Amino acid sequence: MPKLLIGSLLAYAARLRFSTLCLIGVALLIVNVLLPEVVPFEVLFGLGTVLLSSWKKRSIPPPP
Repeated sequence: MPKLLIGSLLAYAARLRFSTLCLIGVALLIVNVLLPEVVPFEVLFGLGTVLLSSWKKRSIPPPP
C-alpha cells in the first residue's frame, strides 16, 4: 500500500513545474531534518529524481 501511495505522489509531482518541485523538495527536506523518519527517504529520492529530470532548458521555437 505505501508503494502505491508513493507512486501516485511521484506521478503527481512529475506534472509540476521546476520551481514548485524545488519548494516541495526543500520543505520535505527541512521536515525530515527536524522530525526524523516522518517522511520516507523513498519520497525524497523520488522527488529528487523528478526534480532533476524536469531541470532542462526549454527551447523557444523560432518565430514563423
